[in-house]
Amino acid sequence: FGDYIGIGAGAHGKISFPDRQGVERHWKTRSPADYLCAGAAAPAGTRRIEADQMPLEFMMNALRLTEGVTEEDFEQRTGMSIAQIASKLNDLRDSGLMRRSPHLCTTAKGLKFLDTVLLAFEPSDAGMEW
Repeated sequence: FGDYIGIGAGAHGKISFPDRQGVERHWKTRSPADYLCAGAAAPAGTRRIEADQMPLEFMMNALRLTEGVTEEDFEQRTGMSIAQIASKLNDLRDSGLMRRSPHLCTTAKGLKFLDTVLLAFEPSDAGMEW
């Protein structure tokens, strides 16, 4: 969930702004010819990740790690309390998709259905259907 700079055609980057509690994602054009014409520093697009999207943004990166991450990592990186997503975590644990451990991590089943797990962290409270 760290910051990185994308260099080259089709590259992506991410920059965090702790003072604004936000993240910006940047990407470059995919075409090498367009990339060279536009100039290496010119992004093709930028998208700001709003505060309500931070749990999903964090989990998309963190839950790919089989050992998981700590709840403190979630709080430090998103600026949110773990209590704000506690009901979602409990639902996922009750469904057998996440483990009950000191770390935020999926079960083997949850890793196979990672897209389903991540849907739980989308900003809308559309609910989870399994």
